[in-house]
This record gives sequence, structure tokens and C-alpha cells, in this order.
Amino acid sequence: MKRLHLRDALCACVLLFVFSHTTFAATVQYQYTGNVFDTNDPADPLCVIGATGCFSNITATVELPTVLAANLILGNPVVWNSWSISDGLTTIDDQTPGFNYSLSFGTNASGNITGWSFGVSAVTQALDQLSSMRTTTSIDDTRYCATFDTSTSSCTANAIAEANTAGSWAPPTTVPIPATVWLFGSGLLGLIGLSRRRQTKTLPAPR
Repeated sequence: MKRLHLRDALCACVLLFVFSHTTFAATVQYQYTGNVFDTNDPADPLCVIGATGCFSNITATVELPTVLAANLILGNPVVWNSWSISDGLTTIDDQTPGFNYSLSFGTNASGNITGWSFGVSAVTQALDQLSSMRTTTSIDDTRYCATFDTSTSSCTANAIAEANTAGSWAPPTTVPIPATVWLFGSGLLGLIGLSRRRQTKTLPAPR
């Protein structure tokens, strides 16, 4: 009986440690809001700047395991949990197939963002489809394939919208652990308790 209680206690401790210190730990989210595009290619095949449902400005969200470290050098990649970037018309995230990405931050001694480069580019091109989207310390832009060469399966010209002044990153916020995770952990602990009770009932009576 004592051995059974000790085993259950050890299992409970292990579960609590896992749920508190591994992939379910709270993460940190950085959000970027760019300025409204101030220039665009008049031959854009998709829409006119400012029209409802069209691209407007770059916004981005990056979720990291921890806050950015101090004195990061722009150009070095960062470890991320998830990310997304949008121009108001198209949204690309880390689960979207067919795109390459680049993500880098520069920080000062206080860990504040002083520079960044975040963008995606299509692996294959298609008419009227997104070619690339990016935000940097100095410019935001989004490009769509305006003319397409079917013989080479490549874009021969891009329609471009740009913001010539960079936006800003909001202070990081903590992403709480989902309640479902804690419910799952509580359920596992409950199953352990139920299993112990059943095993206790099956023990033979002392003679």
C-alpha cells in the first residue's frame, strides 16, 4: 500500500513539473504595425490603395519562447514559436506552404528593438499572387505578380506597394498558458487517483 502511494506521488510530481517547465510554459508575443502604404504601382492588378478589402499596411506577430536578449546583432536568426505577417489582403504564417521566410532582430543594451528584418517570399510565382512581403527598419513593401511568363513559369513584373517610413513594435506581452492544458493535466492526475483506488480494492484482504 505504501509503495503504491509513493509511486502515485512521484507520478504527480513529474506531471506537475512537465506541465510547468516544458513546451506549455508561457511565451512572449511581439506585434508590429506598419504605416499605411504611401506608394503603389498604378498597374497593380489586384486593387487600389485604400479600397475596401485591399492591402493597406504591414502588420506582423512574432511569438518567442522568451523576451529578446540585449545587444542582439541584426542579421542573426532568432528562435521563434510562431509568426505571421499580413499586408491587409494576404496573411502568411509559419504554417503556410510555399513560402521562404527571414526573421531577425537587433536590440540595444536594454533589450529594446532597434532594428529588424522580417519577410516572406513565394517559392513559385503565379499571376496576381503574392510574390513577397517584408518589413525592415527603413521600409515596408508587398509585391504581387503583375505579369507572368508561362513559358518559364516566372513573374516578369511585380506590382509594388511601399511605405517609405517604418512602423513600430509594441512592447512584448506574455501569452498565458491555455486553460485546456491545465484541464488536461488535472485529468491525468485524476486518472492516476482512480487507478490507485481500483488497485487498492483488488488487494487481497489480510489474513
